[in-house]
Amino acid sequence: MSHEPSYLDVSTDLKRCIYASYTKDKFRNKEFIHFYNEALKNLSAAKKEKTTKDIEIAESLIKNSQKLDGDYRRDSLLTAAILLRI
Repeated sequence: MSHEPSYLDVSTDLKRCIYASYTKDKFRNKEFIHFYNEALKNLSAAKKEKTTKDIEIAESLIKNSQKLDGDYRRDSLLTAAILLRI
């Protein structure tokens, strides 16, 4: 059984990133890094399905979140997760 990643998978990974970022290691937490990398990988795979303006904005938010810290980074990831729930 094979699973094709969807935008819902990416959204779920981003929410997991947010939860993982509340540990003492914040954004260097191994779970955060794992789910962030999974989100990027799944986003690339899901883009083959279809792309809309919301998805382009979400992708930009995910990539630009690396430049942010704290609640701004979490906010960016949460906004992207919401935009990807199509």
